[in-house]
Amino acid sequence: MTAEIVIPSSEQLIATARERTGLSDFGGSTFREGLDMFRGSMERDGFLTQQGADELCKTLVTRLTNRLQIEDYYRTHPELAQQETVKPLFITGLPRTGTTAFANILSNEPAFRCMRVWEQEPAVPPPVLGEEENDPRRLGMKRYLEQNPEAMTMHLHELDAATEDPMLIGLEFKSQNATAPIFSYHAWWRECDMKPAYAYQRKVVKLLQSKRPPNRWLFKAPHYAFHLEDVISAYPDAQFVITHRDPVKTIPSWASLVSTLWPTGSLELFGRDNLGQVLANHQAIGMKKMIEARERLGPDRFLDVHQRDFAADPLREMERVYDFIGLELTDATRRQMLQWSEDNKVGTFGAHKYTAEEFGLSKEGLRKQFQFYTDHYNVL
Repeated sequence: MTAEIVIPSSEQLIATARERTGLSDFGGSTFREGLDMFRGSMERDGFLTQQGADELCKTLVTRLTNRLQIEDYYRTHPELAQQETVKPLFITGLPRTGTTAFANILSNEPAFRCMRVWEQEPAVPPPVLGEEENDPRRLGMKRYLEQNPEAMTMHLHELDAATEDPMLIGLEFKSQNATAPIFSYHAWWRECDMKPAYAYQRKVVKLLQSKRPPNRWLFKAPHYAFHLEDVISAYPDAQFVITHRDPVKTIPSWASLVSTLWPTGSLELFGRDNLGQVLANHQAIGMKKMIEARERLGPDRFLDVHQRDFAADPLREMERVYDFIGLELTDATRRQMLQWSEDNKVGTFGAHKYTAEEFGLSKEGLRKQFQFYTDHYNVL
């Protein structure tokens, strides 16, 4: 675990963000619990080198800075509070079950406002309709993808498609952060009250849509499955598409992706062959929480989609989604979706190579651990 490394206090991190921006108002103190838990877990049980700890602290300061700028923008634009959102759609499920592909193809629907990665950090100023191609944030992400084509072998990246929102959930320091080896934080996060995090996410969403409509949002992230009721607390009219795939295929794939995203030196400290079971345990808890929450919420908000069905006939599954959300699938959008499917066939961007065994996993162990899930949703 953590050797002799130096980690700034929460107060020092906050002071750095204030000095960097010249701003002081964070819009309340609800973020402090998550910040203190994150930082404390780094110190107590993080598998971190000094370089890795510095990388995480840089992320924490960036999110504090982002929050200060958001609050300042609201101060000068109080009319943002009157913005509304309408019937957002959340795509969630186990990682690597097709959530990304499903979000990317559905992002062709013009009725949706997609949560793009480049507009999250910083979120100020909000993007402007008709001017996005020259937005410095978008141009920076475009350059990154052009310079790192190997990133596409593990994960589909599209500049203007809906993607995950850890930067926004992280403004309350309640992002899942599976890409950091801070395990007491993960345990706390699984059970914490996420209502403030989703309330703040919605606050930022109002800012982002203010100059770039529409206001019917398309969100995508596996972490929503852990706290469905807290999502609904912020978005009472939310609907959910839940994607499914065999965990024997998804968990090792996710372990491979996560292994490339941990802070510098952490994987060597923790051990590659220990990573898989930690992630499997985390997701097993998440699936149990999802099943229990769905029992309480009832079936009307949810549509289940199996990756095998989506791979076999993407348009048929899209038609099911459109029936569920009450939108018309136009011929023009249908053609765009067909073109996307043709352009993004499996293997188009190279092969993602890994084995379950290198992460300490086995087919038999995963099959047993997730039988409750595969039986419940008829996954196999």
